[in-house]
Amino acid sequence: MQHLGNPYTTLPYVQGLSFAPYPLTGSISYPPLSAFIFAGIYKLYLLTGVTSRFLYYFLLKQPMVISDLAAGLLLARIALHSLGDEHARRIFKIWMLFPYAIVVSSVWGALDPIALFLMLAAVYYFRGGRMILSGVTLGLAIYLKTLPLIALPVLLIQPKSSFRDMLQLSSLSLSIPLLGTLVPAVGLGWGFNGMFNNFSYQVVIPDFGALSAFSPLGLLPLPSWARSVTGLIWLPALLLAYFHLNKHRLGLTEGLMTTFLVFSVSRPFLPEQWAIYPLAFLLLSRNAIGNFVGLSIAGFVALLSNNTLLVKFFTPVSVAAFNWEYAVNNLSPYGYPRALITFVFAGIFLLESGLTLSGRPSLTFQALSSVSLKARRASQLEILRFRRA
Repeated sequence: MQHLGNPYTTLPYVQGLSFAPYPLTGSISYPPLSAFIFAGIYKLYLLTGVTSRFLYYFLLKQPMVISDLAAGLLLARIALHSLGDEHARRIFKIWMLFPYAIVVSSVWGALDPIALFLMLAAVYYFRGGRMILSGVTLGLAIYLKTLPLIALPVLLIQPKSSFRDMLQLSSLSLSIPLLGTLVPAVGLGWGFNGMFNNFSYQVVIPDFGALSAFSPLGLLPLPSWARSVTGLIWLPALLLAYFHLNKHRLGLTEGLMTTFLVFSVSRPFLPEQWAIYPLAFLLLSRNAIGNFVGLSIAGFVALLSNNTLLVKFFTPVSVAAFNWEYAVNNLSPYGYPRALITFVFAGIFLLESGLTLSGRPSLTFQALSSVSLKARRASQLEILRFRRA
């Protein structure tokens, strides 16, 4: 990318920077914006004059960390206008100390915190009637990851959206990723073959895993047509969600939370970092803290088990850690209980999603509250006995 070369190809091992012990590795499966961001960070790394792969890794994660912090500020700003000062302060504190978001941004280094920040900016500008800025920020979010595209229909069906607003919003949010992809593909000679292969492998080949409740189906010898059908359930589910939102005139943040939850749980492969999208919008709903806690616990435990207690994210530290993580998951009995724990909490995540979508209280939160209440009562009894003694 330093010479505007095509990033959608296999990449060679770079001495002093790479950590996976393979001569070749795959590349990004996102639109080109992330490649340009990484190229800019590498330029910055060269400007420091410091030869340290750990400095390079540190710089790579700063856009995610900064975006995560900025997302907390935007959540508070949005809540300030709709929920009041007290809710805004509480939401800000929760997000700043939210383990799930911290792991996804600071430890994992996934791109989703940047996309979430851009989406929240689009919501903030949309509520303020600034459609051009809303379209630009949503377009940049889609240009970073295609996932935010499912938010566009939610904005377009809002009651206060005029035809002019809809035209500005949709044209900007779609033209930015479209032109941003076509220009380098044609102008820089990247072509479309590598882009198509990297973009489509997650949806063309139905796969099962991560936080999806469909994961156990991956163990069965399903015919190809059954895998294809399972891999397309998300499409009618998403269309039904849009119909429901439009019919019942749900608010913007509630509509976005519903859309991301429905899309996520209907996917045969659900990356754990996707959970931060519905969780962020769930925070902006009144009296939903119990559902927020229930979904967070289910998703976070699945993330811990599926990623070997986060050891996978520390494999850049040494090849030994990389090999240990591989051996534990593939060459030892630990792989079976890890998969079982992941399956169980993926099922709990689906259950908690259903409770959230139906407006019912979280069973996980109720169970925790009951245990906490019993522990508090037991503690109070011990204190009384101690005083009497």
